[in-house]
Amino acid sequence: MVWPVRDVVAKRIRVFDGDRGRHPFGRVALFKRLAGAGDWLEGVAAALLSEKPTDGIEASRPIVIVDATSIGAPGGNGSDRVLHGRCDPETGFNGFELTDQHGGETLTRHRFRAGDIVLADRGYAHLKGLLHVLEQGADFVLRTGWRRLALRDESGGKFDPLVHFKDLPLGQTADVPISIATSGKPLPIRPVVFARDEAGVEAEVRRVNRKAAKNQCPVNPRSQMAARYMMIVTSLDPQVYPAEMVLALDRRRWQIEIAFKRLKSLIHIDRLPAKNEGLARTWLYAHLVFTLLIDKLARHMLDPMAYRLFDPPRKGGLQSANAPLS
Repeated sequence: MVWPVRDVVAKRIRVFDGDRGRHPFGRVALFKRLAGAGDWLEGVAAALLSEKPTDGIEASRPIVIVDATSIGAPGGNGSDRVLHGRCDPETGFNGFELTDQHGGETLTRHRFRAGDIVLADRGYAHLKGLLHVLEQGADFVLRTGWRRLALRDESGGKFDPLVHFKDLPLGQTADVPISIATSGKPLPIRPVVFARDEAGVEAEVRRVNRKAAKNQCPVNPRSQMAARYMMIVTSLDPQVYPAEMVLALDRRRWQIEIAFKRLKSLIHIDRLPAKNEGLARTWLYAHLVFTLLIDKLARHMLDPMAYRLFDPPRKGGLQSANAPLS
């Protein structure tokens, strides 16, 4: 649109003003106008998002996927800002928020509707966020680790998932009613645990070792033990959503991760060209508006069964670069 700014304002330009006609517009003035346009562009993006369909995969229980991605600034460490997003598996993104690097992943950042099923990764497994979801009449399906939540058994004692599920056979699933300790009444939940196969365990052990090396700390032996399991906590009714269905819901969470990766590869939102906070917001929201407009046009032009941003590449299909952005 207006980028890169240094090219646009290499020379003084003339802008038409309805009251004063054409007049010179200098580099500093243009920078100030652009730096102040972020809020307006954010409003445009919100208006475009509000025009998108809102039906979920199940009409009675819409699904909301929440995640965030890091964005780097010039000369930064690659995590200078965080773009928080939420999406529907069918209709794509329906909300964005840009924060600095201190803007943590939390479900309290988002608003939900009664009946929503919220999917998120282990970074969102915090008691305050879970209570926020339930207070709005929604339910959650979240990945979690063995020590992220204060789990309690039915008698109120400490619940150790590594001990409780140590005999779970490979490829099998367990589902038990327990609770999370709070400052008041315990919060009833269900941990749905899946025992990974050997390949899955090896991949998770590598991830644990990489994380320990990155943080320059020794590997916790219990973390290596926990690599054998994938644990999900949910508030869904077990009579309506048995363990296999909870696992299937969790598998839909990858869609927003693929969406963020394609945004980074197609319009390079991971490389902000401006250090100034206002200019960075303007650049990012201008590009998000651009993708939403392209998506809107594509939805009118392409067959309803054509690819969307979330769709994985298929043999013989359209190239991913031609996929409409959802």
